Amino acid sequence: MNYQGIPANEMKTKFKGEAIYTAEVDDHFPQLSVKDTLYFAARARAPRQLPEGISSKCYARHLRDVSYDAVARITTR
Repeated sequence: MNYQGIPANEMKTKFKGEAIYTAEVDDHFPQLSVKDTLYFAARARAPRQLPEGISSKCYARHLRDVSYDAVARITTR
């Protein structure tokens, strides 16, 4: 095993504490569209404090649309 080219024994001695293991369990929802997934992610990551007059739903819709448009531009070049 290596860590981006650094052998495990070197990582253990010279870079102790620089790498951690995080076990994750991801749930996948294949029935969601790309826009639904982006909206879900935007709602989950929305700041607690938004500018006055902007709801979390409005924020999430805007972030979803901007993200979707950016990805669409990259993938259609």
